[in-house]
Amino acid sequence: DTLTIMIWAFVVLMVSSSYTVSSNYTIYGAMRRSLTRISGTRGVIIGDKFDDCEDGAGHVDRNIVLLGFHKIAAMLVAHFEHHNPHLLAKLHVVDFHEHIM
Repeated sequence: DTLTIMIWAFVVLMVSSSYTVSSNYTIYGAMRRSLTRISGTRGVIIGDKFDDCEDGAGHVDRNIVLLGFHKIAAMLVAHFEHHNPHLLAKLHVVDFHEHIM
């Protein structure tokens, strides 16, 4: 019975996600406003961290995640190594071929 429930939940999520993709920014905005109202925080939502910059403006510190690693990702990593080596520390690769990495 658990498998049946999981299959139905997956089917419902799969069908509903195809309709909500076109309005994902609207949904995110509504969820962010709700979370801000509930938690009482202003500005940074949980998980976002601001770097201290010399100009005083806050910038969100985010990681870069590559889903799959092939030719384009290899070129991107080579570009980062040459032009922006500090970004390599924020780079994460998710791939099921261990021999490629």
